Amino acid sequence: MEESDAKTKGEKTEALVLAELVKKEIEVLLPFGENHRFDFGVIIEGEFLKLQCKTGRIENGTIVFSTRSTRPRGNGYSKADYNGEIDGFIVGGWNLCNTYLIPIEEASRNEMVLREAAPKNNQSKGINWAEEYRIDAQIKSIQGT
Repeated sequence: MEESDAKTKGEKTEALVLAELVKKEIEVLLPFGENHRFDFGVIIEGEFLKLQCKTGRIENGTIVFSTRSTRPRGNGYSKADYNGEIDGFIVGGWNLCNTYLIPIEEASRNEMVLREAAPKNNQSKGINWAEEYRIDAQIKSIQGT
């Protein structure tokens, strides 16, 4: 995918996620400029969170998104994680029915997979269930209810 295509796709996801946050009456602060490690500042129950927006894609009954940034460099691309720079990821996309909020400490290193249905082998250990990361569930968790 061309860099401009990826940027446009990311901007569309940010617009969808922003609309969802506003619809849920969450206070949203937008950083000025392009060179920030987070896309949204939100205030939930008095707690300020820096969130990086990611586009989720559906693969075999799962929602997958990258937990690293990829930036063009003169000799290719560089990748970096977000540890210590954000509080979590907020994931949306045109083909997703929900928006997800994943705390940084629960995110995988390179790519995160959220499962909506049990796998065919019925294994459940170590699975990140999408239901648990839906934005409403995470807000309730932050609120302590």
